[in-house]
Amino acid sequence: MQSHSRAIIGGYFQRERTPTLREIENPTRTFKVGVNEFSLEKNKKSLEHNGVLISLTGVQYEILESIVTSDKFFASHNKLESLISGECRKGSIKVHIHRIRKKLNDGGFPISIKVVQGEGFILTSIH
Repeated sequence: MQSHSRAIIGGYFQRERTPTLREIENPTRTFKVGVNEFSLEKNKKSLEHNGVLISLTGVQYEILESIVTSDKFFASHNKLESLISGECRKGSIKVHIHRIRKKLNDGGFPISIKVVQGEGFILTSIH
């Protein structure tokens, strides 16, 4: 039995990372943007801040998790497209980002996702 599954990315088979025991036991990821702390809950597909919870779709969760786990909260267009390529048509990343932004805004969250023109998206705090 293999510990890794394989996926086709860019025409080549690549191994997908097997989650660590810590990630399986604790599927909540806590992170800070500026002075604000947030919790991204994998099992519930939700984001929490100061007791306010917003629900995310599976694709929205994957996009937000990818941004949160990236260096300096930045994820490139290519990274996000390869992440969800089987579920979405190319170019629909912007639609998902728009819907995440709306949920963040409606929930009063002090963060937003900004476009880095021609590069990708970055999670920033709202002052």
